Amino acid sequence: MENLQKSGNTTRRSARSASSISQHLSQQDVIHIEQISVLHLEDTPEDSELILMTLKKEGWKIDYTRVDTEQQFLEALSQSNFDIILADYHIPGYNGIEALQVCAEHYPETPFIIVSGTLGEEIAVEMLKYGATDYLLKQNLQRLCPAIKQALLETRLKNQKLKAEEELRRSEEKYRAIFENIQDVYFQIDKTGKLIEISPSISRMNGHSTNELINCRATILFADPAVYDKLADQIESSGEVWDFEARFKTKKGPLKFVSINAHQIIGNDGEPIGIEGSIRDIDERKKSEYELIKAKEQAEESDRLKSAFLANISHEIRTPMNGILGFANLLKEPFLDQKMQQRYIRIIEDSGERMLNLINQIIDISKIESGQMKVDLTKVNINVELDKLFNFFLPMAQKKGLQLLCKKPLPNVHPVILSDQDKIQAILTNLVNNAIKYTQTGKVEFGYEIHGGTLEFFVNDTGIGIDSNKLMSVFDRFVQADTSVSKAYEGAGLGLSISKAYIEMLGGKIQVSSTLGVGSHFVFTLPDAQEIYPKMSK
Repeated sequence: MENLQKSGNTTRRSARSASSISQHLSQQDVIHIEQISVLHLEDTPEDSELILMTLKKEGWKIDYTRVDTEQQFLEALSQSNFDIILADYHIPGYNGIEALQVCAEHYPETPFIIVSGTLGEEIAVEMLKYGATDYLLKQNLQRLCPAIKQALLETRLKNQKLKAEEELRRSEEKYRAIFENIQDVYFQIDKTGKLIEISPSISRMNGHSTNELINCRATILFADPAVYDKLADQIESSGEVWDFEARFKTKKGPLKFVSINAHQIIGNDGEPIGIEGSIRDIDERKKSEYELIKAKEQAEESDRLKSAFLANISHEIRTPMNGILGFANLLKEPFLDQKMQQRYIRIIEDSGERMLNLINQIIDISKIESGQMKVDLTKVNINVELDKLFNFFLPMAQKKGLQLLCKKPLPNVHPVILSDQDKIQAILTNLVNNAIKYTQTGKVEFGYEIHGGTLEFFVNDTGIGIDSNKLMSVFDRFVQADTSVSKAYEGAGLGLSISKAYIEMLGGKIQVSSTLGVGSHFVFTLPDAQEIYPKMSK
């Protein structure tokens, strides 16, 4: 035996990896072998020599290992990789079935061929049942090499199949994971309009599970079914759509904006068989776009109103200033009698008060805007404050021929609250002053009513009223500077803005109702500050 190495009853050539054979495999139905690693379970040296010679006749380089006991067999398997295992059925203290069972459990990828002197048909079938690749008799060794080639070919095909199946399984797992976890929704619709596939991410978009939607018409997703028809028509005419915006229904009710990319599915015959694509949730993007548009419009409106306000302020400053300067010059006339002199002085005083009031309003609105306006809490007797207002405005009302009424349902000792006295005075002064200013005939009534322990203040007039289109904006900054009445009535239009800000600072709310040409009704509440500022009130 040339180049053989002896070790007990084990005969081995230099060990080689079984992988060496794979580089010599060619087409599907043909296999070429140059080198092969063989493990032979055989207790008869002569039979072993005969089988080795048979293998060499094929021109193969043989890495050959012979073992004749169970222990040697198991050790050889653990130490080397073999391309093929040959085994005698009858071994003293061991047999082919036991060896086959070991290989089937631990080395199922290695072909196992029974080469025995005697082998009945029943035993042969049993060996194949346990996983033997083939069997043959020692008297018929001319089948050995073809059997080995066939076994290796089948093993190669089996391994290729297993590898392909494993790659397919991994690919399916990979794409299933992507399919189930993508943020966008993947869908397929058949030519009848039914959903045949939709990814689980749909549940995050509209609250419905995949099972709830499969086999339903695709229109179930759309707030307006006609929008789906439009989508389908566009795909039919152009083959695809990009960034098609629609609104989807959701399980909880609110509608949601989505963007759809889709194209036709073409069958083997070249005809469309459905639609597939993706859906993206753009609801937050649309909300942001809406907010940006709204903010832009508000900024533009604010700029417009501020420009109008500045123009009006300029007018309101120039008017009293002209009065002061003009009548101051008239006082210099040498032949001016005392009556005219007193009249000019009153005009100068009125103009000065008007300018001072305007300056105070500008300062107040600036403090409110910058958050520097403070609340100064004191005990305020509401009846006393209303009496002051009534006495102050009565001459103004009488001068215009108006009836001025004040309603105080509680005795003077009861209506005492903890609040800011100056701000209450400013609120009521602005409201009553406006009521008298914009009322030509009729009456102005102010006061309070009691509703469930809460004081509800009101100011009513029978004046010109407020246009319903402007009713919701009368408390906004600078709005009155753009109203038509501002041209006919003096004032910067800041009084209501300041009043609303004061009322909210004191924890109250103000409302207005009005009918153009009939009059206006202002109502506001002021809670006791002890309920809002407990620490300050102590």
